[in-house]
Amino acid sequence: MRLKELALAAAAALTLVAAPPSRARIDARYSETSPELVVGSSQQAKAGNPHQYATAAQAQGQAARPEAPPVAGQTQEPRRRREVSPEDRAKIEAALPAKALARPKKPRKLLVFDRQGIYNGKQYGGHGSIPHANLAAQLMGEKTGAFTATLSSEPGAISEANLQQYDAVYLNNTVGDVFDTPEMRAAFAAFVARGGGVVGNHGASVASPQWSEFGEILGATGASHREPTEKATINIEDPTHPLMLAFDGKPFEYVDEFYRLGPPYARDKVRVLLSIDPIVTDMMQGRCFGQCLRNDNDYPVAWIRQHGKARVFYTSLGHNPDVFWDTRMLTMLLAGIQYALGDLEADATPRPRGTSQFDTALAAMTKYDFGQDRAQVSRFERQVSLAAATKEGAADAEQKMLKVLQSQAPLGAKDAICRQLAIIGSSRSEPVLKQMLRSKDTEAMARYALHGLQAK
Repeated sequence: MRLKELALAAAAALTLVAAPPSRARIDARYSETSPELVVGSSQQAKAGNPHQYATAAQAQGQAARPEAPPVAGQTQEPRRRREVSPEDRAKIEAALPAKALARPKKPRKLLVFDRQGIYNGKQYGGHGSIPHANLAAQLMGEKTGAFTATLSSEPGAISEANLQQYDAVYLNNTVGDVFDTPEMRAAFAAFVARGGGVVGNHGASVASPQWSEFGEILGATGASHREPTEKATINIEDPTHPLMLAFDGKPFEYVDEFYRLGPPYARDKVRVLLSIDPIVTDMMQGRCFGQCLRNDNDYPVAWIRQHGKARVFYTSLGHNPDVFWDTRMLTMLLAGIQYALGDLEADATPRPRGTSQFDTALAAMTKYDFGQDRAQVSRFERQVSLAAATKEGAADAEQKMLKVLQSQAPLGAKDAICRQLAIIGSSRSEPVLKQMLRSKDTEAMARYALHGLQAK
């Protein structure tokens, strides 16, 4: 625990601050889509759960009838499907991919399911981006010929008989107990068991949170987050992966409501494709709802996984409607859908977190000496703190740093490394450091590192 606390404290202290756009401006932009569209209320967010939404009339201060509390076992009422404004529709149409990313092996059918359930004891009203995602999926299928999409929020859509006709199910921001009967759960589990694909975005991670099997299928549960104006730097973990071809391989900044996902999420169960870079992202911006800091500093944004015969794609993006008129995100969504349908071949083998950024920072340090720009030292220190967030990462970083200490690297580099070994080092460092005590040039720095090791 001492190692994790030190690593997290160092990461938080060295985080760069990014100024997010105005929450009021975001809310105002998204509330103009239609009278039916639910919009996030900043007043409600301050008062409590940010997942409570208001209609456009309520947001403007008009009176609204109070909702009756849900009754246990009560059948959820079907809701009227919201519409996308002509302006937003035009943006979505302009951003659609031009063609399928893989030739369909047969005519494909996709069920886009956007039912909302009971969440935290209340009927959940739904994200304002739901109609945008629905429309994007529908138009995408029509334009590319990759699939035919059917939209539904009816519980009867998830039945053994109905699911027989579909190749994959897209869970569009499905929040709450949407699989609320044993029959629905059995039908969905059977669909997945025979190889039916699963696509999920954003709120799908809290679809039926009491049904543990669903979390195993998707790869995670939970929805801890900060404000939907959070600005994060996104790393592309596998730039050559078929689902990542819309990106240029370089990190990019993005604004959305980023989820901090919980068990059963683990890197050995999913192939992470996008993740938040916690080193350059201000991880403390805005109010936190839930648990917003992970001990391992691992914040996935998109992944794929194989669940038996089924292919699964999930992204935590999709709270804000403008995700669905971003060509990069729509191309990734198309790739994820075609992967789930069985037409796009992609490697879903789980991989540990990459070390390329740490390796780059360490390589730069091998040329650093006293009197030079310390910016590269700061970058190196941040990468060490990130690597040390896990026991395995700390051991790997320690081994690589020890090799530099045994090389002809400048004294400035060795001094910076010794300071980091004092924090994350182990008994493996002692032989190298004791050898450094024999030289007047390195005696002081080695003694500093050994003192840190002994103090643990």
